[in-house]
Amino acid sequence: MIFRKTLNSFTHYPALWFCGIYSLGIICGRYFLDLIIYDWLIYSAVSLGFIALFLYFRMKHFFLAVIFTLIFILGALSIYQSLARFDTNQLTVTGTKRVNSFRGWISETHYRKDGDHQYVLKLIAVQRDSQWQSASGKILLKQRRLAGRLEYGSTISITGQPEQPPLPSNPGEFNYRRYLQLNDIYYQFYLNDEQDYEILPGERGSFWQHYLIQPLRNNILSILDHNVPEPAVDVLKALILGERQDIDQSILKNFQRSGVIHVLAISGLHVGFILLIFLMIFSIMNLGYRLKIVLTLVFLFIFVALVNFKAPVVRASIMAAIYFLAKLTERRGNSLNIIGVAGIIILTFDPRQLFQAGFQFSFAAVGSILYGYPKLIGLLPKTSQLKWASVFNRIIGRPFIVSLAAVLGTAPLTWYYYGTFQLGALLINLLVIPAIGLLLISSLIMLAIAATGLGLANHLGYLINAFFTAILSIIQFFSSLPFVQIDLPDPPILAVLFLCLAVFLFFKLDNVRRFIYPIIAVSYTHLTLPT
Repeated sequence: MIFRKTLNSFTHYPALWFCGIYSLGIICGRYFLDLIIYDWLIYSAVSLGFIALFLYFRMKHFFLAVIFTLIFILGALSIYQSLARFDTNQLTVTGTKRVNSFRGWISETHYRKDGDHQYVLKLIAVQRDSQWQSASGKILLKQRRLAGRLEYGSTISITGQPEQPPLPSNPGEFNYRRYLQLNDIYYQFYLNDEQDYEILPGERGSFWQHYLIQPLRNNILSILDHNVPEPAVDVLKALILGERQDIDQSILKNFQRSGVIHVLAISGLHVGFILLIFLMIFSIMNLGYRLKIVLTLVFLFIFVALVNFKAPVVRASIMAAIYFLAKLTERRGNSLNIIGVAGIIILTFDPRQLFQAGFQFSFAAVGSILYGYPKLIGLLPKTSQLKWASVFNRIIGRPFIVSLAAVLGTAPLTWYYYGTFQLGALLINLLVIPAIGLLLISSLIMLAIAATGLGLANHLGYLINAFFTAILSIIQFFSSLPFVQIDLPDPPILAVLFLCLAVFLFFKLDNVRRFIYPIIAVSYTHLTLPT
């Protein structure tokens, strides 16, 4: 019976099963890294591949078990290859004990208004005992308010010794070193004096980054700075380009406490708005369906490149591309399978993404909406019984169910990472997400007007700032309410896993209405009884 149910589930959601088992292999490989014998895993994977071919033709009942084991081993191999095996000239292998100078080129730029810019340097060579030798790896450069700034592709030579990022001083604090290591950065260096570095002749980097992505990115930042006042301009940089380093800390705190901090992180929400905008533009131009979809995906790829291929955007873009390709080929794609395909693609190229909070929140939110929404929709009033139910469900009810599914699905992660439960997000998302969508759309219109040279962009920028001020007032009001965020003690991992199981079982209830209505009634009676 169990095998039949498993086979039936696998038949309907093969990509989701593959992604889950591959992820489980990555997790086990990560936490048992020291016990892994790489050659044995290779031999096991090759052997299981031949066994799977044999069983597929002879004994299909055992074929699935062998395939699952093979995928599990491939997951463990991928994380081992990523974390434990480096090039012989990688800085994590050679160490930095005797490094006097190093050379590299700027592969990422993150500018700040206060001049404390940050860059990612890809190493070319290091100097040891007056001798240069080739090296690889990444170093985070932190510039301390020096005159000028470094540009993408610049080749520089730096005098000094890079150091490892600091570890958290207290248990439970954000592990900055681990965060950087998951992004392939193992060392950092502070540029305190212009004499620390020398810009060398020659540039590196891709043709597209030099002549399309970076100029477009710089133009967008320049237009925003010249046409939109603060604080709206800092938030728009986060919404459009993922650059939120200039946002005032008090604004970030209000967004976080009210449960809408996710709108400031480039994610699937922004991909949805970008798709909607370009689909509307190409529909107005009366283009053919196929051409409209192809052009939309091309501009979506440019957007992904603009935000440095952040994992949530890549995930959402892959899902969108698979969905539209299925439409073009007249095939019906299952939404949960599409999530599985996106996960497999991302984790195949970079299995460390599985341990990134943004990756986890992204998949948890989308997965819980797609899986939980059909289960929770029964909570809404029946349109056949109440005349007003249809309008209520369309305007308030269904968006609330989407918000509820997302909040429940991400509740274990919110508890684990932040020690809170965002109760206020259930309501404020209904107001803020549509408002942020209008803010983003109006900002893109302003960028298009500014690119044409018309003088209307500055006036529209002031209107955008006024609109954002109204949004910020709503967020500040919600963040001041006592019940909007419930602070919880730091959980053990077993408690987080138990909560995940509880949310899943809640979604699995055959009739959620029968289960939740008595709880609401009892809670209401308890709260209204005189004390």
